[in-house]
Amino acid sequence: MLGDASTMKTVTVRPTTMMKISCPECGQEHDRIEKESPHENFIFKCEKCGSDFMVRLDLRSFYRKKVSIPCSYTTALDVSSIMDPRVATGWITDISRTGCSIELSKSKASAPDELKNNILLIFFSFSGQKEIFSIQGEVSTIFETPSTKIKVGVQFINVSDHQKQRLSLFLMP
Repeated sequence: MLGDASTMKTVTVRPTTMMKISCPECGQEHDRIEKESPHENFIFKCEKCGSDFMVRLDLRSFYRKKVSIPCSYTTALDVSSIMDPRVATGWITDISRTGCSIELSKSKASAPDELKNNILLIFFSFSGQKEIFSIQGEVSTIFETPSTKIKVGVQFINVSDHQKQRLSLFLMP
């Protein structure tokens, strides 16, 4: 029997004719091949554990680059140094011109309901650069993973022209 879609776990994928879908319960990866790319979210049943989950289609306007960049973040917007005791750490796992995903340790992060809609000040360095890049963003989504991690989606806000330029240069192929 299918669960209530409002309480069902969700995974997000880019809509293509061949999609890799990972179960949020057991982590089993499934290949789904279709004649056409799907146009709507759909419910998927894991062949391994039998759980039903929502597959949400990622219909983003901007390219997201998969990365593994250590970062520091805080909700205290007056922080100017990553050495400030109010700063926590995580990993940026993907980034675009308009936002990023940050993976946090469940044991060190605030409770997910405390993070939602918060403004973060994020510090990191682009690959091969020593200069610290800082940017503000609003936590827009929170995903709890089967492991000991939380993944938060952050939409950048108050982005200066200089920050846009640096992001664009980093995202170039």
